[in-house]
Amino acid sequence: IEDLYVKSHRFTDLTAESADKALAKIKPELIDLSIEFEPRNARTMVLSVRGLEIKYDTANRQFTCATTKVPAPAIDGKVKLRLLVDRTSLELFANEGAAVSTDYADIAPDNRNLSIAADGNVGIISLTVNELKSAWKQ
Repeated sequence: IEDLYVKSHRFTDLTAESADKALAKIKPELIDLSIEFEPRNARTMVLSVRGLEIKYDTANRQFTCATTKVPAPAIDGKVKLRLLVDRTSLELFANEGAAVSTDYADIAPDNRNLSIAADGNVGIISLTVNELKSAWKQ
C-alpha cells in the first residue's frame, strides 16, 4: 500500500484538541490513517473520517462505526487503530490486527473532512494520515 502514498502527515504527542486542529488542515479522499492513543480519563473518543464516525468506548473497550463493533482493549494502557478508507469501504484494524472489520461505507464524495474529539483527557502518542492515489490506472 505504501506505493499508493501521495502525501504523509505525521504527528506525535497530541491532545484531542491539538490533533483536531491538525486534522482540519488535511482534506484527503483516499486514506490510510493510524493512531495510537492512551484513553486516560476519557469515556469516549470519536474520530470522524469523511463523515464516518468511529467511536472508541473505554468502558466497552471497543470501536464502533454504525452497527459494526471491533474489540480493542488497551494494551499497556494504549490502543492502536489503523483504518483504510476509499470511495465505498472502510477497513478497521484494531491493535495491530487483533480485530478487523471491513464494511461498505456510504461516503459523500464531497466530504473530505477529518476530525477528532474526546469527552476527557486522551493522550495521542502518534497520528499518521497517508493520502493515497487510486490503485486503478487512469
